[in-house]
Order: sequence, then C-alpha cells, then structure tokens
Amino acid sequence: LCIYDLPSSTLINSLVSIPGSVNVIQACPLQTSCIALGVDTGNIGVLDLSLSNSPSLSFLWQSIPADVCHLAWHPIREGRIAYSTRLGHIALYDTLTGRSRVVYDCKYT
Repeated sequence: LCIYDLPSSTLINSLVSIPGSVNVIQACPLQTSCIALGVDTGNIGVLDLSLSNSPSLSFLWQSIPADVCHLAWHPIREGRIAYSTRLGHIALYDTLTGRSRVVYDCKYT
C-alpha cells in the first residue's frame, strides 16, 4: 500500500505488511486520519495517519469467513464499522470494544 501526497505527486510512505490484497479503503468521517482497509484474507485493518512520517497499521478483526468487499464507518458513533463479504455476510464491528455482531448472513441452498 503506497501513500501519496496528491498535490505534490510524491510518495510519502509505503506499507508492505498487509496480508493480502486490499479490496476496499474507507476514511473515517469523524477522524479523517483513520482509514479502514478491507483485505481479501478476511481482515479489517485501520491505518492511522495522524503521524505523517510513521503511519501505523493495526488489524482489528481476523476471523471473517471471506474476503471483505465493502466497509462503511458509522457517521455519528465513533469506532463503528459495517462490513460485508463476498459470501453475503453483513456485520458491525466496534473498534473500541473489539466486538462484532452479524446483521445478515446469506445462506445459499
């Protein structure tokens, strides 16, 4: 994952510690220095850009049964992320407590 400064077209930093391919990137509306990443290995990561010289990446949830294809931060409640997978799972994850709650689980028959 490469982080660029678009106005100056310069590379700020690159991160090579992501386990897989990033499918979706979503900035937090309440704290714009936090960016959620959905990875094809069933992980959700949060990239903290508050320190521009040394961005930190932490993975929050690593037991998602399929690759994450959509992410959405809650517009009012801090730290809540909704995600969906390619298998039809939709769930909410609270980054402050570490809890996940499945909202919809599609079963193919």
